Amino acid sequence: MTRDPSMRISTRKAIFWGKQNVPPKSKPGEKFLYTDTNYYLLGLIIENLTGKPFQEVLHTMIFEPLGMNHAYTNDFTAPKKPSKFLTAHAMIDGVDFTNMKGVAPIDHAGSSVIAPLEDFYIFMKTLVNHEILKKETLQRMIDDDRPMGFPAIGIRYGYSIWKFVTVPFVMPSKFNCWGCVGVTGAFLFYHPETESYIISTFNDSSYKTKALRFMLSNVINALCV
Repeated sequence: MTRDPSMRISTRKAIFWGKQNVPPKSKPGEKFLYTDTNYYLLGLIIENLTGKPFQEVLHTMIFEPLGMNHAYTNDFTAPKKPSKFLTAHAMIDGVDFTNMKGVAPIDHAGSSVIAPLEDFYIFMKTLVNHEILKKETLQRMIDDDRPMGFPAIGIRYGYSIWKFVTVPFVMPSKFNCWGCVGVTGAFLFYHPETESYIISTFNDSSYKTKALRFMLSNVINALCV
């Protein structure tokens, strides 16, 4: 889409495209390789089980019960209450994806939740306090992980959860935290040592790794003084 903003492809077609064009990299459970395909499949499973569009399920099962009144999904739904803040632009490889019509169908269950930071804080707080997932379920998501490999030393990836772990002389234990970072440098992390929620966004794909460095060097360093 960065080359052709008019491109359109459905979630199902994207799954089949991946199956036909991207060969397997390893046997399941042996290696980490990020892909949105499993999110697409999960979204379709949720739609099959509920008989409702995935985006509607987000509202009825997460946004509304948690009081995330300003949250909605790009091009599919509207927030319960409009936010007083303007929507930040989403820049990917120098292209503004904010109003690109082909993005929402391909993102589907892979992303496209738009909300102010306070709503994401509500989500993270209820997640940490086991109000939307059982404790053992969340712990499995965190601990059933794989190393992300070089150059991401000290970062492991579980069930959609990034986890910073101690590596002597490289990653001190004070940086141990878990959460998630998105392609545009948006991130939500929980720092157990200080019981802190670290939530921010840089709105640009060029800041994806810079956002993590900022969080570790500027935020966590300040918290642990």
